[in-house]
Amino acid sequence: MDSDRDGARDEGEPGAATGSIYHILLEPQADGQPGARATVNPDGTYVAQARPGTYRVQFAIQDPYLYIDSADSDLVSYDNNAGYTKYGYSDWVTLAGGEEAVVDAGVVSKYLS
Repeated sequence: MDSDRDGARDEGEPGAATGSIYHILLEPQADGQPGARATVNPDGTYVAQARPGTYRVQFAIQDPYLYIDSADSDLVSYDNNAGYTKYGYSDWVTLAGGEEAVVDAGVVSKYLS
């Protein structure tokens, strides 16, 4: 979470584990391929086990959090006016066996000044 609103998650700023992210899903591009729900680690990073394939990451946040345009965000679309739960989506990422992809979403509390 970008607590100081400088456009990037800095060292010491909380991650997804603080409650800003409601859930994170891997959505497969291919019909019939299983997706995956991510598990959030205590440091705010998250992990999802997935088969090789092409996926996009769906982030869901709830009030009082908002998506922001930030230097380290990988979101290609989001809607902050979607109601209580807001969704953001990364671009498509292709994974081969044993690969890791890092995908970030810029999120901030609307109550931070």
